Amino acid sequence: MEIKKEKQKLRKRSKSKATLDRADIALQNFYRRQFVKTKQKCECGCGRMAEVCHHHIGKSKSNYLRFAEINLVFLSHFCHSKITFQDYSIVARYSVKKGEKWVKKMDKLKIIKKQHYTKKELEIIIKSYE
Repeated sequence: MEIKKEKQKLRKRSKSKATLDRADIALQNFYRRQFVKTKQKCECGCGRMAEVCHHHIGKSKSNYLRFAEINLVFLSHFCHSKITFQDYSIVARYSVKKGEKWVKKMDKLKIIKKQHYTKKELEIIIKSYE
């Protein structure tokens, strides 16, 4: 008796998801170029050069803040990897440095809902960061 295995269909990646990824990459590349020009330092105060735009409010948690500059924190790879491995002392350090006013504003902004970006909106974002 032979058991037939059903082939699972591969999910196709939506064009809007690919465009969203391109917009995220355009944002990162834009700020990386700015870091080099301005010799931007890591915002947690470690003294290293900034290399990464960390989203204080995660991209998956707030579509509204995904491309908002106020939500970006410029960090070194070292400090960003600490956050990735759940060392939130870095978040505390840059939050103190940015100030209580910024923290309160972020708390208010994170509850604003925005539907998914349209492909046209994403293309405009991509062009603005190229």
